Amino acid sequence: MDWAAGSLYPVLHRMKTNGWIEDYWVQPEGERRRRYYRITKRGVKALSHETNEWMIIHRVLMSLKNEQSVSEVG
Repeated sequence: MDWAAGSLYPVLHRMKTNGWIEDYWVQPEGERRRRYYRITKRGVKALSHETNEWMIIHRVLMSLKNEQSVSEVG
């Protein structure tokens, strides 16, 4: 999957607004400063919830795929 900077930063901003991540700046010697992100406790909970939701969708889609495969054979 290719990510363009234009699509990534709005997602990071939304995640920060929701309190799921926090950012901090680091200025390596002789280089320009860089922004880093880390997940928060609230973000870990949100990730767990979203993962569970995704797994439900995944199981439904796989079930439909398997039913289609069976009907194609029969």
